Amino acid sequence: MSSPELSCIYEMNMFQEDKELNEDILSGRAFDVLLTLLDSKQTSENISRRLKMPNFSTQMYLNRLVLAGIVTEKKTQLTNGLLEKEYSLVSKDLSIINDLSKSKSSKQCENELTAHHFAVMTKQAIKCAGTHKNKPYQIGSYFMKVKLEDMEAFKHEIDALFDKFRALEDTEQTQTYSLFTVMAPYEEGGELSE
Repeated sequence: MSSPELSCIYEMNMFQEDKELNEDILSGRAFDVLLTLLDSKQTSENISRRLKMPNFSTQMYLNRLVLAGIVTEKKTQLTNGLLEKEYSLVSKDLSIINDLSKSKSSKQCENELTAHHFAVMTKQAIKCAGTHKNKPYQIGSYFMKVKLEDMEAFKHEIDALFDKFRALEDTEQTQTYSLFTVMAPYEEGGELSE
């Protein structure tokens, strides 16, 4: 069991301490649990399966996040008479998570959360491409020095490509496709000089 999991189990009162809770959410497995709740309600078992972590650890994180007021718990009746708990974010807006940060500006925190969520979705798309090699996919990256005005023009082309991609949607189909683009100034660590 990892040290973040141990701290979650043995220091449940840490949810009262903003600094420690913020660090755990931004860097620990608690953040991964939050990300699984972004798209839909989930049970503890579903989250454990998606994150490949023990259900006991998942439940400890969920309990802590419920106590912190970030996640809500709802009991639902199953067909066989048993009760099941479903978890969801208290707010659909990620600002509820951003508010936990006292040491960073809200914009910096928002960027970190967005990057992490984007990375999780991209990782899933790449894994799916690997398991469906018989279907069309394209994964690549390229780093280069370039003029600002050329990138501004190229961004318009990317916008047009997204419009073309969206126009292909056919709701009667069963296969889902994703299109991710990341065109941005790049510096190691994400800190840019002006």
